[in-house]
Amino acid sequence: NDLLFVADQANLRIQVFQASTSSFVRKLGSKGSENGQLDTPEGLCLNPTTDELFVCEWGNHRVQVFRASTGG
Repeated sequence: NDLLFVADQANLRIQVFQASTSSFVRKLGSKGSENGQLDTPEGLCLNPTTDELFVCEWGNHRVQVFRASTGG
């Protein structure tokens, strides 16, 4: 789908770019420990079949699942 996902540890979010143009599309997450919030995201895994983006967090010691296409 031409999207590139980047774990941005310094800003505690996932940045989404259009791969072909390198243009910023949106961000996922914000600082915190609630659902949808992140603390030191380190690893990403995308399942294109289910549209799930798995985000490993060092600070919250968990893995969260986002919808890759919408961010929810």
